[in-house]
Amino acid sequence: MEDAYTISYMTSLLTFYIKSEFSFSRNMIVFKRPNTVLRFFPVGATQSSLPVTQLTSVSTSFRFNLGRFVLGWILAAVGIFMKVEGATPLQRLVIALAFLAVAAAMVIKAFETTLTIQATSYKDINISFFVFEKDKAYRIESLINRLISERLDDTNMTDQTDRLVDVIKSLKS
Repeated sequence: MEDAYTISYMTSLLTFYIKSEFSFSRNMIVFKRPNTVLRFFPVGATQSSLPVTQLTSVSTSFRFNLGRFVLGWILAAVGIFMKVEGATPLQRLVIALAFLAVAAAMVIKAFETTLTIQATSYKDINISFFVFEKDKAYRIESLINRLISERLDDTNMTDQTDRLVDVIKSLKS
């Protein structure tokens, strides 16, 4: 694996400009999530480092949240058919567009991919991805599995012993 590799992804559709990221190196995985004010303005980040030696497994799952899907469509209908007394046409349009934006985000969020990383402390780290970013969740899972596999190969005593025996045999010859 290269020295360092980074994958970034969206944390929210409404704040598409705010990204979280995973950085990989041979011995460490760093997960960085932005902190926000009112969920719209980035102000710093929270960073977690996970040593590869502390990882036991990683998995992805895809699920569909029917409640969120239905609620999104209800909000869309409310936004379209809502009558606001005393509001100008422009105010009605702004209110309708706000409802539709939230509704669209809810409908899209109903399709969710979750990446679960298990550590030796038996703590699960769950990270959600949008349906549009699903391929990044699978890439991260593949990279973490490769790091775990490389670590297990490095610590495999049978392989180490075989290498030692081969060196001793070559010295005797």
